[in-house]
Amino acid sequence: MRRARLHRHGPDASIGIKKIKQLLGFGDVKLVAGTQANDIAVSAPLSWANGHGLTLDARHSIRIDHTIDVAGPGALTLTTNDGLSGGTLSFGRSGNVHFWSTSNSLTINDDAFTLVDSIAALASAVATAPSGNYALSGAYDATPDGVYAAPPVATNFTGAFDGLGNTISHLRVNTTGPRAGLFAWIDLGGAVENLVLKDVAVKGGNNCEVGAVAGLSFGRIENVATRGIVSGGHTCDIGGIVGFSSNGSSILSSSSAGTVRGTHAAFAGGLAGTITGGAINTVANSHSTAAVTVTDDSHAGGLIGIFAGLVTKSWAGGAVTVRNQVQGGPLASAGGLIGYFLAFGSDTSTLSNCYASGPVHAGAGAAAGGLIGVHFVTSTVSSVVASYSFGTVSAGAGGYAGGLIGYRYQNVTTLNTYWDMTQSGINDGSKGVGNHANDAGITGLSTTQLQSGLPQGFSAAVWAENPHYLNGLPFLIANLPD
Repeated sequence: MRRARLHRHGPDASIGIKKIKQLLGFGDVKLVAGTQANDIAVSAPLSWANGHGLTLDARHSIRIDHTIDVAGPGALTLTTNDGLSGGTLSFGRSGNVHFWSTSNSLTINDDAFTLVDSIAALASAVATAPSGNYALSGAYDATPDGVYAAPPVATNFTGAFDGLGNTISHLRVNTTGPRAGLFAWIDLGGAVENLVLKDVAVKGGNNCEVGAVAGLSFGRIENVATRGIVSGGHTCDIGGIVGFSSNGSSILSSSSAGTVRGTHAAFAGGLAGTITGGAINTVANSHSTAAVTVTDDSHAGGLIGIFAGLVTKSWAGGAVTVRNQVQGGPLASAGGLIGYFLAFGSDTSTLSNCYASGPVHAGAGAAAGGLIGVHFVTSTVSSVVASYSFGTVSAGAGGYAGGLIGYRYQNVTTLNTYWDMTQSGINDGSKGVGNHANDAGITGLSTTQLQSGLPQGFSAAVWAENPHYLNGLPFLIANLPD
């Protein structure tokens, strides 16, 4: 799909940055992507200081890879899907929008957004109008805020918060309350997107929900990246982005890095602690490199601790460690991607086009799997397809270690799934599952075999191999390794 690009130079540029700036000197400017260029990409910095407005109107998507600096009282309007559907407003690693003042006008897809320049301003605005539309006017360093004793945005949020590619750094939350995070609760209809949380430290007590972005989410989190330390006590849901997510929630095109820690009977994941319940919950095009560590009777996954729903085109690369199974109850589990994978009754749970690369270890009496720790399913519509793992897998005395799945309770539909027998340490080809031999649809391959072409069932439209990525092992084209 062709894009209208805002470039300084280039033969494919429909209009250059210099020309845009010149035109803004005379009046408002509207750039419309026509039928030959459905997307708009901002591929060079753009700044203007007068009161004129810029409109970017795309038939499909807008991608901002450099700073748009509204250095004066000018307005900005961003419109996607003006003719097509499925497009997004997204930001690259160097992309963001900066406004000189919170009094500037910002409109996204016909909705007016109120600009905020601090966590306190966001919290105050949400408290007054929980369903409003808000956007971060620029980068914010929360160091002067000190340590929050409760989530700063305490009101249940049902509106939209767009970070505009900007970063909030040094957020500190340390609470003994039921939830910890920037937001306490993103409720039904709420959305947080295009935000970076850097060098965060979010800590909850016991029996709580802890995430850098939100303790609890029933809404949509999209194009969000977090890095830092997220931790909680016993019987907590702990995730690098969200603690507990449910009721048709979604996490899309998001990532986490750093450390996730929990203690006894915790549910912890690099991205989310628990995602289950309500309607079908979705995780797509997301990844985590966070190291996840919990103690006894816990469940931990490189991406998600406990999951029911749909996860697709996602990966995890952090180390996952669970201590021992001590008390009765669900078997403690560690999975490279998901700790405990669930499906009940008529519910649908599907894992497709995913991989895990981090080392996985479960202690005595617990289960460890390269991709999934424990698979518990009573549904006939649960499946794991076109996925693989290649991290080391081990379990303590009396535990279970499987190349792909540590322990399964009922039959599970597995199709075109694999584990790396060379790197995992599980070199018995019958041990794709730790407690069952020779489960259908799971195949052990050597590293060399996995490097020598996409395995059967891996679509070349989704997967590729290149020596510059994952040492030549299969990777996701639309969700590249860090």
